[in-house]
Amino acid sequence: MVSVLTHFQLNWGYQTAGLPTVKYDSFLSRLRIDIAPLVQEDAAFAAEKKPKRDDLVDALIAATVSRYEAVIWTKDRDFLKFLPKEKVSVM
Repeated sequence: MVSVLTHFQLNWGYQTAGLPTVKYDSFLSRLRIDIAPLVQEDAAFAAEKKPKRDDLVDALIAATVSRYEAVIWTKDRDFLKFLPKEKVSVM
């Protein structure tokens, strides 16, 4: 599962670079990866964490991870500000 915000960031990156999203779309389809929506509960979770302006998107993604009781795989240690370390797999 991919957060809708991560999905946005990836699509934005492709568009900014002028690249087609065909490979990314195919990857999602081939592996049957769903896009997790952002819901009101996520907004409340993120707000409770009182993120700095630069961390708003990370806080919302962390909220989605928390709601699904999932683990996030990332290179971004900033997620440890919002989630317990057992929910963050830093690669």
